[in-house]
Amino acid sequence: SRVWRPKINKELIVWAEDITSSDNTSIYWHNTTKKTTTKLNIPTASHHNPDIYNNYIVYLDNRNNPTAPSMEFGWDVYLYNLQTQTETRITPTPTAYWTSNTEGPLNIDNNYITWRDNRNTTPAIYLYDINQQKNKSLIQHPNIGGPHDANNNHILWSNGTNLWMTTYNAFLAPQHTLIKNGVARGPSISENTITYTYGLNPNSENIYTYNINTQQEKKITKNVDQGHDNPSIHQDLIAYERP
Repeated sequence: SRVWRPKINKELIVWAEDITSSDNTSIYWHNTTKKTTTKLNIPTASHHNPDIYNNYIVYLDNRNNPTAPSMEFGWDVYLYNLQTQTETRITPTPTAYWTSNTEGPLNIDNNYITWRDNRNTTPAIYLYDINQQKNKSLIQHPNIGGPHDANNNHILWSNGTNLWMTTYNAFLAPQHTLIKNGVARGPSISENTITYTYGLNPNSENIYTYNINTQQEKKITKNVDQGHDNPSIHQDLIAYERP
């Protein structure tokens, strides 16, 4: 089996895992305190790119468009409540945009879900308010091309080469801050700390952190022949993939 894109929030870790093939991927979550691992009880389909916040898990799902190519166009965003064990479809039609090249951004923070959406041809980041049960397009920007993350009123995104940041309250008149120039990918944020991978090629990427307040960067992993990918940070914990 293969594990895809772990995300961490407090004592909970979530990931996608394929047992037989990537066309039938399931969502699992692990409680590090109780040391329990649970498979999410949702209809059979291909599920990808989960994220977790408190009692909520979000993920991409192709049940309404099963002929959609694996990891490409035509996916829905779903929300699962661990406390009530209920599932909610967030996107009105299968429009969520995910390709293996852009690595499929999907995020939940407090009462907000954000994802990259291609419904109007030009890629944009959409926001869904769980309390109000409404979604809207937040921003269109030429550099929205890769993974993003959101926390503490900040949103990060990468186009595979540069790392950018803005805030929720800046979306009406967005001001974008360039955090890292170069091959910076897979950003994740917790409070005022950002983590990402940086390297000249996938086999030499390392994990870095960046403090928004001090604007200081720190290298976390050591130089090795194996690359590091898809970091996820919560407070002082970082989860990431390594071959």
